[in-house]
Amino acid sequence: MMIEFFMLKILQLPIFQLIGKLMLSLLLSGLMGAERERNDKPAGVRTCMLICFGATLLVLFITRFYESANLILKRADLLRPIAYYLVGWGFLGGGIINKSGRNKEIEGITTASLLLPLSIIGFLCGVGDYILAVIGTLYIYVILKIKYIQLKFKKPTKK
Repeated sequence: MMIEFFMLKILQLPIFQLIGKLMLSLLLSGLMGAERERNDKPAGVRTCMLICFGATLLVLFITRFYESANLILKRADLLRPIAYYLVGWGFLGGGIINKSGRNKEIEGITTASLLLPLSIIGFLCGVGDYILAVIGTLYIYVILKIKYIQLKFKKPTKK
């Protein structure tokens, strides 16, 4: 009975709205991934798209599932699966950070830091907050470009 009710809820959601949310998450995360890939960073287009797309799918599933489950379960926790998703990406981010080079410099911190807001962009697409998702993506892009803006205006040091 619960499965039939769950399937009925999914069928009531306009398919274009579902596809729009998923496509927007792919577009926004693809922009971030292209920036990372263009600068030879560990997480490229596919990784960024998978992170954001997975977050969007998770939110779409949670909202549909809990709408039907709330009739049976009075105390459904909507945020718990999202928290677990973020913890999982924290482990992935830890794997991206490494020491390399002669001076054993730490690399990958910015790319690892990108994973959390990228997940949030996916969550925003999933709940339908498109404006905040687009604005957030633009801000993230500007933040990623700060290093390259600084390098252009940095005065050469005399040796």
